[in-house]
Amino acid sequence: MPRIGDADFTEERLRTRAAEDLAGGVGNLVHRVTTMVHRFRGGVVPVGAEAPDDAKALLAAMAEAPDALDAALYAFDFRAALAALWTVVTEANRYVERAAPWALAKAGDLRLDGVLAVLVDACRLVAAELEPFVPDASARLRAATSGRLLPVPEKVFG
Repeated sequence: MPRIGDADFTEERLRTRAAEDLAGGVGNLVHRVTTMVHRFRGGVVPVGAEAPDDAKALLAAMAEAPDALDAALYAFDFRAALAALWTVVTEANRYVERAAPWALAKAGDLRLDGVLAVLVDACRLVAAELEPFVPDASARLRAATSGRLLPVPEKVFG
């Protein structure tokens, strides 16, 4: 909702938006990433792997999001705060498609560890930064992505 002015709010629009953004955006990302970590690395998050060069856009979004989110919250602009966070979600989902971890795994490409590590870090950042907005969902996302050995993937929303 905008900070000032009128807004067209209905419970149905809220449910639709929650399904699209939370389940379709964040939930899908976390489920895809944790599933790939389990499928390709036995559930163990790679540590110490160098981020591939093609992850620059995602890494930049991750670096900028916390400060942008904090500045927006300081100004009570919740829409801008979530937009900053959704930049990370969008870029992480794009990166999954660009990096194609399934193809790297099939080829035995060593870049896979870096790709998975960056994606798990992005999921963890999103989980942490969502806490002020949806604390219960944030806790479920954190549980799905915490630790070196990830729990068995299950849908966080739905």
